[in-house]
Parts: sequence; C-alpha cells; structure tokens
Amino acid sequence: MSVTATDIVATALGGERFPHCESPSLRLEKFVRIGGNTKAEEVNAVVSVQRRHAKDPAHWAPAGAITLNAKLGGRLIINQAGGVLENAGLCLHRHFGYPYIPGSAVKGIARHAAWCEWQEAEEPQKRAIAAMIVKVFGYPTNDKGLDAFIEPDKKKRKATVGNIAFMAAVPQGKAELVVDIVNCHHMKYYGGEKDTATDDESANPQFFPVVESGSEWRFSLVPLRGVDNSVLGLAKEWLIKGIVINGAGAKTAAGYGWFVYDADAEAKRLEEEKEMRNREELGKEFEAWFNSNVVMLDSVTAEELAKQISAVERELDKFKERYLAMKTVLPKEQQVVDAINTNRKRLPKLTPEDEVRQKWSNMSIKSVINSELKQFERQTDVVKALWVTVLRDGEGIGKEVWTELKKLAQKKGKNPLTLVEQGIRKFNNNVLKLEKMP
Repeated sequence: MSVTATDIVATALGGERFPHCESPSLRLEKFVRIGGNTKAEEVNAVVSVQRRHAKDPAHWAPAGAITLNAKLGGRLIINQAGGVLENAGLCLHRHFGYPYIPGSAVKGIARHAAWCEWQEAEEPQKRAIAAMIVKVFGYPTNDKGLDAFIEPDKKKRKATVGNIAFMAAVPQGKAELVVDIVNCHHMKYYGGEKDTATDDESANPQFFPVVESGSEWRFSLVPLRGVDNSVLGLAKEWLIKGIVINGAGAKTAAGYGWFVYDADAEAKRLEEEKEMRNREELGKEFEAWFNSNVVMLDSVTAEELAKQISAVERELDKFKERYLAMKTVLPKEQQVVDAINTNRKRLPKLTPEDEVRQKWSNMSIKSVINSELKQFERQTDVVKALWVTVLRDGEGIGKEVWTELKKLAQKKGKNPLTLVEQGIRKFNNNVLKLEKMP
C-alpha cells in the first residue's frame, strides 16, 4: 500500500489517511491510498468529507440563457475513469465540492439524442434535422456517417462552430454522495481462464461514489451569435430527450443517470422565477427612486419643496399599486411617509388662493374641470370666491384651466360645461361684483 503524496504533504495532512484534508475533490483525485484493500475506505472518506464540507452551488447563467430543471431518477456516476481511484471518478467542484455534469458532457448528451432522431427520420425531414444539428452543435459532428450525409465531398467540408453553449449542470441545493458497489462473481470466466461461469469463485467488489437519486438539477443553454428561438428550443428539446431517455454519466444501461422531466412543474418554476426577477427589478427601481427622491427631500429648497413632495406622493401611490399587483409588501413605505411629514413642516405658509393653485397644479387640467369646477354650484361662497380669484389669474394654472373650460363650453349641443362657465361668470358679476371674467 502506498499514498499518492510526498511525505511532507502527508504529514501536513495528518498522516497517510489524510485526516486533515477537507477537500472532497482532492480526496478523490489526488490524495489517495492505493494497494491492498483500501478502496472501500478511501471511497467512504471521499463521501464523508463531501457531506461535511461541500457547499450548495450558486447557479448563474448569462442574459438570454434558458434553463430547465430535472429530477435525478437514478444514481448518477460522472467521469467514472477520471480519478486516481479506478471506477471512482466523479466531477466534484474543485473549490466547493458539489458534484456537477461538465458542459461538454451535457452537450454530448443532447447531441446523441439529436443523432438518434436523425437516424430514425426519413427524407426530407432527415435533411432538415441534419441542418439543425450543424446549427446547434457545429460541424464536423464527430459521426462519419452524419458528416458524409451533410457533405459527401470531403474537399468541400468546412468546420463551423455551434450556435448553442451548453453550461455545466449543477444540483439545486444539496446533492448527497453515497457509496455504491458493483460485484463481478465470475472473474476467471470473464478473464478467459474458465469455459463455464460457476458460483464457486469469490466475488470481486468494486466500490465507487455516486450521487444519490432524488436531487434536482439545473441545465442551462446559452444562444450565441444571435440565433433565433427555434434553434434554442430544439437544443432544449434534444437535451430533455437525452437526459430522460439515455441518461447522463456512466452505466446508464444498468439504470444509472436517468432524469425525470415534468413539463408542468417546469412551467410553474419558470413563472415563479419570472415573478421573482420582476420583484427584484422593481425592488432595484424603488431603491433608486427612494435614494434620489425621498432621501433628497431634506436638501430641496423651500420654494421647490411643495412640488417635490407632491411628486413623491404620486410616485409612492404608483409603487404601491405595482407592489400590490405582485402581492408583495412595499418596502420603506413608512420611511417615505415620515420623510414627507417631516418636510411638510418646512413648507412656507400658503394663502388660501395659493393652496388652490398648488392643488390644481398637481392635477391635470381636465381633472380640475371634471372633479372640481363641475361641482362649482355645490360649493360655499368662500370656496367659489377662491376658485374665481384663481381663474382670473393672468398666468399660471388658473389661466390654463379657465381657457380650457371656455373652449370646452363652446361645443354645440347639450353641454353641461356651458352651465358651469355661465355659473362662474354669474357669481363673478353678481356676488363678487368684479370686472368681467377674462
């Protein structure tokens, strides 16, 4: 028995069993005891370290990528011949220790499913599938028959890259490693030493780590060079067929590595993720507005403060509606209200006429006419006098409202605004006894 490390490294890691090594990928791929009957113990050590120290993966995909989640239906073996331990190679993240399926393997799974579809198709569909395979995966395709079908003349063949990038598949949350075993009961028979397989031979157990079934995995596809959604959708379709029908990793024929894809659950997940993204974007928008408008209220001059407070109140109402539509709580609402109330104390005292002008300035002209002036006859003489004074202004909101009212009142037919205009003029002439309205 020997160790795959120098004496200095072995000593630093606590001895030949490497008890201080907390990296599952190093335990699997580098620091191993080999020889004798140590394999089971070494595989158990990998699993134990991974359970204690592996971190949950943080999934990331660039803009434009599409993702799909699938549940691991059988135990998963990845990169079986890639480690120091024979039949024990798993792809474990070098830094965080979680298992993953390399992007190259994901692409190979989808490409094999596409190849199977091409093999089973008839013309002209067969030609169309071959063209799409080139678009998705590039050319040559690593299959001589398919390459010859696409371009029989070798001299005319030109290499092209695929238009879809396949990212590494990672588990969503914790993916548990366990120890699995395969037994060969007839070593001499398979080795050619015996003509008949009999049960008197000793079993030869081989231990290897696997990912336990039941974990959720995420696959991501990224369009390159501006391909359309049809190409991306077909790549996704082939990938789903590949992981569901053919599986991923080693020993798929023995039931390892197959996935379950639930289209309804996936649609629900995508909708939930879309809502989450919308909430995050709305949260960022609200935070930016809060910092640039609410926080800055303290620095607004007294002359501009009334206008700024009104603008903040309007925007706050809009944000409340948007958050209500998303069935979530508006953050910092009380802070906004407190900031408004605090700054109201800085407002200069307004005359009654100025209060009317300020109120109307925060409304559209049509709203002033429809919600205020239409109720002119129902108001007290004090309110009527205030309104008439503002409407007589030579400039500003009063003039704009009065000009629009006169224009609307001149329309033919039974127009209620005609009576409104006449009522205002009558009050001006008979009660206030002022000069004629402008």
